[in-house]
Amino acid sequence: MNYGGLLPQKLTNRLLKEEESALEKLTKTLSYLNSFFSDMELDFMFIKLFRNLDYAPRDVDVLLKRGQTSKILSALKKENICVKSSGNIETKCEKEGLLDIDFYEGFYYLSLNFLDEDFLWKTPKTVTFCGVECTIPNPDADFLSLIIHSLLGHRYLSLLDFLYAKSFLIDDWKSEEMIYQTKTH
Repeated sequence: MNYGGLLPQKLTNRLLKEEESALEKLTKTLSYLNSFFSDMELDFMFIKLFRNLDYAPRDVDVLLKRGQTSKILSALKKENICVKSSGNIETKCEKEGLLDIDFYEGFYYLSLNFLDEDFLWKTPKTVTFCGVECTIPNPDADFLSLIIHSLLGHRYLSLLDFLYAKSFLIDDWKSEEMIYQTKTH
């Protein structure tokens, strides 16, 4: 690929190779988690992952139903997955060959639960991400979890997250405009 000479070809090739390797690791992680939870017959959703394009995040975030974490962590330890830290907000795990995995039971920040569990789990949807089918929250829960986590968790909104959040607003605005035009004509 030619990127207009913006970067030296050697650097461009190295960056593309690193991204390809990261995407392979992501695909392996997503497939592993799908298989693990299917075998356990437990519900889970990928959160803060899907952004309408394939990219390699630093880690994979998984939403669990309340009260499942200890059972899942016990099973993960049998799979040689190391629990790095466990707190009120998230549990961080790692396994060689996979991206780091963060488990959540909700969105708890400032000692408050920001999203109702029933709302989070209402009508999840399945998307294909990096060639792997992934269950994610419904659009409303996905949007709110993105905003809450960005502002209260990371305390910043990345460009990718901003563009994804904007896509929700544009889609809603277009839908409202279509409804308005239908009613007025």
